[in-house]
Amino acid sequence: GTGLNHAYTSEMRDVLYNDLGQMLRMTRVTVDDGKTTTEADTIDRAYDTQGRLTRSKTQITETGTGLKHAYTSEMTDVLYNNIGQMLRMTRVTVDDSKTTKEAVFI
Repeated sequence: GTGLNHAYTSEMRDVLYNDLGQMLRMTRVTVDDGKTTTEADTIDRAYDTQGRLTRSKTQITETGTGLKHAYTSEMTDVLYNNIGQMLRMTRVTVDDSKTTKEAVFI
């Protein structure tokens, strides 16, 4: 059969780092077939003493012909085991009046 042939662009902008070189904030803009998705951190990312991500909050905006949609996604309560594998994570997505809470336990 025919293979997948799909191109898009993705660019990271406005990247800020802390003194340890950990990313605090960034904006990623992806353009795919006339749809633009912008993901922008709204708080500084947090890390544990091992340098692993423990919290982030992102505003996601999707635009294109006839499309203007925005929502937030926040990841908290992240716990890792002693070899760096994620054991627990909570993600809350707020989309207009709809709130979705995902709790992942491994």
